[in-house]
Amino acid sequence: DLWSKVGKQYFEGKLNHGESVYCEIIGTDYTGKAIQHGYTYSLEQPKVYVYRISNINSQGIEIDLGYLQMVDRCKQLEIDFCPEYFYGPLWTFIENNQSEDLIEETKENSLQDIFYNKLLEKPSILDNTITEEGFCVRVEKYPRPNIYKIKAKSFLLHESGLKDKEVTDIEEEQIL
Repeated sequence: DLWSKVGKQYFEGKLNHGESVYCEIIGTDYTGKAIQHGYTYSLEQPKVYVYRISNINSQGIEIDLGYLQMVDRCKQLEIDFCPEYFYGPLWTFIENNQSEDLIEETKENSLQDIFYNKLLEKPSILDNTITEEGFCVRVEKYPRPNIYKIKAKSFLLHESGLKDKEVTDIEEEQIL
């Protein structure tokens, strides 16, 4: 299966005892078949983007690396991590991206305005020939961060259109 082959290619012999890597696999499988229809990112092979690394200690407790530690570990492993749009406090992100004439009262309203009116429905930062899938907001927390995903409306329509046509992607085929 794709995940085993990708795991061998990217991680075999590289991980520490008890270390787990969580990632997205994009592009195509090794035969050229799209992993996700319409979103191959012009790649002819699978490509990995790490979004989380954890370690399981001797008591069996899983503890995640902080974001900057994860980035450093990815560099050590010579593996890409998910592209970073912004790193820093949430209010700084809101202040940097919100119009002065449109100051929202809550973080949630501000984030919805920024994502849906400024960032989503634009070309992908990985491949400008397709629309951005979405963004993740990572909130550092012990022992594991909270990661929230916001998807573009056009991407959600794309996904639901494929389901309506009963088109499955490689990821869904592996789950079934």
